[in-house]
Amino acid sequence: MNWKAVFKRTRELAGHDIWRYGQEKSIRWVAHQLRQKDRRGVLVADEVGMGKTRVVMAAILATLENRGKVVAIVPPGLLLQWQTEWEDFLKTLYPEYKRRGKKLPAYAPLMLRTYGSLFDSDEPKFPLTSNKGRWVLMSHRFALPNLRVDSTDKQYILPALVKALQKDGSGASRNNGYWQFAKKYFSSQWVNGEWCMKEACNKNYDSCYKKSCNNKISLKAAADFLRKSPRSSLFKGLLPENQFTGDRFKEWFQSKDHGLKVIKELIGHADLLIIDEAHKSRNKDTILNKNIALLDRARKAIAMTATPLELNPEQWKHLFDRIMESFPKEGIIKEFEDSLAIAEKNPDAPAVLNQLIKKAEKFEKALRPYVTRRLRFDYINKYILPEDKATQSAHPHRNYDKILIHFDKIAKEWQSSVFGLESIGKAAKGLKTNEKGLNKIITKLKVADSRYAAGLIHQVEDENEEDDLCIAIDSYLKKQRDETDPEKEMIRGKLLRVRHWHN
Repeated sequence: MNWKAVFKRTRELAGHDIWRYGQEKSIRWVAHQLRQKDRRGVLVADEVGMGKTRVVMAAILATLENRGKVVAIVPPGLLLQWQTEWEDFLKTLYPEYKRRGKKLPAYAPLMLRTYGSLFDSDEPKFPLTSNKGRWVLMSHRFALPNLRVDSTDKQYILPALVKALQKDGSGASRNNGYWQFAKKYFSSQWVNGEWCMKEACNKNYDSCYKKSCNNKISLKAAADFLRKSPRSSLFKGLLPENQFTGDRFKEWFQSKDHGLKVIKELIGHADLLIIDEAHKSRNKDTILNKNIALLDRARKAIAMTATPLELNPEQWKHLFDRIMESFPKEGIIKEFEDSLAIAEKNPDAPAVLNQLIKKAEKFEKALRPYVTRRLRFDYINKYILPEDKATQSAHPHRNYDKILIHFDKIAKEWQSSVFGLESIGKAAKGLKTNEKGLNKIITKLKVADSRYAAGLIHQVEDENEEDDLCIAIDSYLKKQRDETDPEKEMIRGKLLRVRHWHN
């Protein structure tokens, strides 16, 4: 594959006007780093809500457009979200398709939730990554099937079908015993020892293909693919057909030397491997690591995480393994880890903290060629903070008492956007005050605050309750108009939010 063309196309995509919050900067950074000959993987660690997925999708599209093969491994709960966002991304990038009612470019994912979904495609072609214009979207939890004793379903049938389809020099089947086993699942699709799809579908082949027989057709296509050399060697040690059920077969199929190698061949190699939520399942012997190992022939990798600060130094090494990189200087990790341990025991010693800062800076410098991170705060602080505070570099949670949002001073056209962004990270804290009138409505306020977060502040059953709430809020705000205490400023801000959404 022409990687030079891929990175050129990635930079071209970054030039579109569809990007927000500096996404185009992350896209260009990814293209620049991966085009280095000695660079195999990078980490996109942008903060939550900054559009990491869209950044990565630009690289996916550029790879597909240049006939590359892509596999993305994502948490199971995000599969549909990825699929939807991919469609939205294409519609945003190619608005002419939406306007003219045309179909979007045929770059669609093949979704793998379980082993059985390997055979769900209506276009059975293996390996899956060889399907033109398609890419593979795999769950973190994708794994070998949980085989049951004496089962004869599709989870058992594939190896037997491979053996049944193998022929001798004269073209005749050399594994008649496996034919009999395979017929238990395929029934009348076997005619005189040969595959007959039309017979099985009562000669209504087109209708059957689209409905009930897709899975069996895909199984047959997979077996035809696997029975050919050199892949056929995977089945040399297969148990005799009279031992094909039970624990012995389960043990054979689920071993890394058999079942996993079969699946590896069926999926195929990836030019570009994407790993979403790459910080999860950090131990070595996990399903996620096994799935990543299935794609060990990938040429380039992009991992994604929104929480790199959670990782300890040792976990950084594991993360680098996932993007097929070696940490540049492992001694830096050890030095940082040791300094951190000393600082945790001596948090008030200036010399110890200064040493930790120096080691942390070395650690950060070593990570810089591999990790990019955009912070939401960097892109919204100019709309929230006074100019004299906007230049402060401290993250909000480290300097919370100095970062106050003056809601009543924000221009009206910005209020909805700012309040919406702020609500994402709004702490679920109660309101404690000495004001008796306010204490009476705290319970109601908690309900209203929840409705505010859901955009349902107008849905109040009792109009009198709503009036009482608003009167109490107005009274409190009037009394506290000139209050500068941070705690009371926080309470005042919450009340202003509720009042805003009520109006």
